[in-house]
Amino acid sequence: MSMRVNLILQSEQRNPSLFTPKLLLRILSFAVPALILMGAASLVMKVMGMGAECAKLEREWLKTGPKQEQAIKLTGQLNSNRRIRDELEGWHKAQMRWHGQLSALPRIIPAAVQLTELNVDQVLEATEKEKALARSFTMQIRGRAVGRNADVMVDEIEQNLRTISEFAPLVESVEVVSFMADTAKGASEDDRLFEIRCKFLPRAF
Repeated sequence: MSMRVNLILQSEQRNPSLFTPKLLLRILSFAVPALILMGAASLVMKVMGMGAECAKLEREWLKTGPKQEQAIKLTGQLNSNRRIRDELEGWHKAQMRWHGQLSALPRIIPAAVQLTELNVDQVLEATEKEKALARSFTMQIRGRAVGRNADVMVDEIEQNLRTISEFAPLVESVEVVSFMADTAKGASEDDRLFEIRCKFLPRAF
């Protein structure tokens, strides 16, 4: 039979484990505040970095702000100039160049016909096809046809306005709106007064 005698007093006995509860409490008492301080320091650094970035952006804005205002002003002027240009181009596109039509009239008027009045009117209207504003021109020709063939001569003028190259591509309709006896003093019973209305195709802006 073997016997084991422990000569160490109870108060002198130590725990052989490396990590005792007391040691763990000491480690935690240092580690936790250290971690908190490190986190706080990291947060402070981030806040300081954000502040520096904001200051940098503010300095850049102070530099670019006037340029942006100038760019906005120039953009407004550019858009205004473009609107003026588009309007001028629209008026140019919608105009009628009358020299061709006026120079062709003497060729289609018989010698026995005397023109007494020539008017050109225009109105602005909205076109259904292009959904845009357009100028619509109308030419009114009044005159006096002398002789037995007055009606033939007026019909010839009407037909020429429909077919000759200076009018045909541009004309929407041609109509004799008035044809009556000439009751003026000295007129014969065959003489006639007439009015022809020539409406041109709308010219969109």
